[in-house]
Amino acid sequence: MKTKYLYLSLVGLCLLSCEPTRRLMERGLYEKAFAQSLNQLSDGKVKLKQIVNLEVSFKKLNERDEQDIQLRKSQGQASEWPAIHDLYMRLRLRQKDLLPVMRRLDGLGYKLMIDWVLWDKEIKEATDNTALYYYTEAQNNLTAARKGDRLAARRAYKHLNNCQAYRPGYKDAALLLPEAEALGITNIRVIADDQNQDLQHKDWHRMLRERMPDLKKLEWKAFYWEDDPITDIHFDCFVKWDGIYVSSDETISADCTQSKEVEDGYVMKKEWSVTDSAFVDVKEIQYKTITGTVTNFEQQKSASLELKYRVVDLSISMLIQSDAIGGSDSWSNTYSKTSGDTNALDGSCSPSMGFCKTFPKGDNMLDQAVNCTISRFYALVSKRID
Repeated sequence: MKTKYLYLSLVGLCLLSCEPTRRLMERGLYEKAFAQSLNQLSDGKVKLKQIVNLEVSFKKLNERDEQDIQLRKSQGQASEWPAIHDLYMRLRLRQKDLLPVMRRLDGLGYKLMIDWVLWDKEIKEATDNTALYYYTEAQNNLTAARKGDRLAARRAYKHLNNCQAYRPGYKDAALLLPEAEALGITNIRVIADDQNQDLQHKDWHRMLRERMPDLKKLEWKAFYWEDDPITDIHFDCFVKWDGIYVSSDETISADCTQSKEVEDGYVMKKEWSVTDSAFVDVKEIQYKTITGTVTNFEQQKSASLELKYRVVDLSISMLIQSDAIGGSDSWSNTYSKTSGDTNALDGSCSPSMGFCKTFPKGDNMLDQAVNCTISRFYALVSKRID
């Protein structure tokens, strides 16, 4: 098949002026126009306007990205290299997206008039410079981190990871990561502040200790108990259980009573019959009133407490926050009893399902309230401390 070389012309552009893809380009939406053209040329009949749109949108997008690259390079800032790298990768990816359509058109005898560039050299340069930029930033932040700036340590950790992402094994980045992580962690010591702790309070403190979150679950925060062997503590958090309340075993009852008349046999009476001119036996229905009662019972019990805490910044020996976190647990149960004649009861006064249950122990309910409090305590303290 004879190869068909396609050239843009004023005539071709005029033919396309009312076409939807062309309108996207006129509005500067070259990404959408390029995607639409690729989709149109992936299968089906090939049309001249589709190929022209593909060529124009591809060229415009590449020109835009290349101009952006040159502008960023001209600024001479190392911080521009990550963006420059992304732009080069976008240029390569756009060509990759184009390749299947280009091959299809080649097979049909059409040749796209586009500039094909490998970008390998440019991407390597951008990758090297990006890795160097992140490594340099990490080194700068590590200098501050070694003087006690934990936020700088966290930035160094992030930069080292970014450096490794671009160039795995770059210089000593992998060796510096553990140091940056350790310098960035805030250590918080939890201290029981209760006076004359009883066994129950001690048990709640044990629960608080056992539920200490893993470092991975809290960003850059590590909690320790007061007797844990660690010396580099940044904050002391004093905790105290207070406001302990357990309600009485309460049962509320309400009666629903209904009455109605029902047949209650009959008696035979003698009545004069004019027709028979004689006394005849007549059955007389007897009625009685029956009454039924449904007593509904609701059992209720609740428990609540507070975990009060105070946080002291040891670097300045100052109280920086004080708060209380409430926890509660509630229990209820409903059941019914009937009395009287149940035949008197209809749907508006029917017994409920269920049966009388043993009330839960107050200590167990307080334990549940403690559980509700613990996770919120660690999350809140962690959020409020850098």
